[in-house]
Amino acid sequence: MIPRFLFGPTTAEFADSRLGEVRRAGACLAFGPEGVDLTVDANTCWTEIAAQFPRGWCPDVIALWLNYAAVPAGFWSAPAPLVGLATDWNLLWHELRHVLPPCGAVLTDGPGVEVLARASIEHVHPAVLYGAAPEWLVERTAGERDIDILFVGNLHPAVQRERLPWLGRIARLAGRWNVVIRTGISGAESRALLARAKIAFNRSIRSEANMRAFEAAAAGALLFQEAGNRELPEHFADRRERVYYRDEDVDELLEHYLTDEHEGLAIAEAARTKVASCTFPSLLGHALEALWVRGDGGWYDPSNVYVRRLEQENRHRRQRHPNVDRLRRHERRRGALRRLQRLGQFGNALPLWTGRGPRRGGERATRENELGRNDSVVPARQPGFRARHCQQWDFCPSGSPYV
Repeated sequence: MIPRFLFGPTTAEFADSRLGEVRRAGACLAFGPEGVDLTVDANTCWTEIAAQFPRGWCPDVIALWLNYAAVPAGFWSAPAPLVGLATDWNLLWHELRHVLPPCGAVLTDGPGVEVLARASIEHVHPAVLYGAAPEWLVERTAGERDIDILFVGNLHPAVQRERLPWLGRIARLAGRWNVVIRTGISGAESRALLARAKIAFNRSIRSEANMRAFEAAAAGALLFQEAGNRELPEHFADRRERVYYRDEDVDELLEHYLTDEHEGLAIAEAARTKVASCTFPSLLGHALEALWVRGDGGWYDPSNVYVRRLEQENRHRRQRHPNVDRLRRHERRRGALRRLQRLGQFGNALPLWTGRGPRRGGERATRENELGRNDSVVPARQPGFRARHCQQWDFCPSGSPYV
């Protein structure tokens, strides 16, 4: 049985298209800034969130959709277990490494499980977080498929550098076949294009089962997917529900299935039948259910491992550097002095000298710096310069204050 869960932060459009069925059944409530079941902003506390629940309804799990969205502060004090859904971990790594450790469990794709485990995030489980929206499975009037090869997806070179050479290779076939490459579209526009395509060319960024793979199957297009994908073979078999290509045979396979359209249509229809069990709410619900049935032992208590690991690291750091806190204060003061000098707000924009030895100023500091014997950071003595400035701002742990 799928547990009752909160899902978000999300938009009204995403919640209606992906979670409409489970929300109507009472198994899910979506939260976000506006237009969804619960209106939650960044500063909403848990008491205010719980006051919006329907009478007698309480979540078993809170699914945090960490897809380019910040988690409202009130959920960190929620009594229900938190499940972090880490989608584009390769692009959101610096945020996820802070957000995921406090969660009770983490769901991400197969390659992400290994990467997060190397970062000491051990309460992570594999799951397919991209599935077709149920509305894509609605029968539509069969139209002419006038696009031979279609690609819809991201083309940004900083993100999809490995994908671009493959698309260049596909684009060279435009002299013989009708090749269409589109980017920056989604929803109804993407669905309309896929409904006109004979072959949908796809290449994942992390060897994961991405959203386009399920959408192409739901639209009835024959999907071409890279052979090294690690997740899709569990759902779709090669040459029966889709075609997995390699560098040495992609041209030959495209030629074959564009020439023999009946074989390609049969494979696409088999995939469309199979994708009915791979919708977004179905895949997410099964993943949450797998965590829920494990009982108390299946949830991760961050206070047991994460906090203890941080305390251990801090303890080891202080053992290696007993004066680490004092050194950090010195570095902050030294940085403040340098910033003031750059702005010309400290004295007469005094120059700095660094070297090895006790702190000294004036010509003697200049000479010792040239000889490499002065390790302090001091301003030169100038007319009107008072010693209290050195004592207040210029701080060096290895020297004595200049007076």
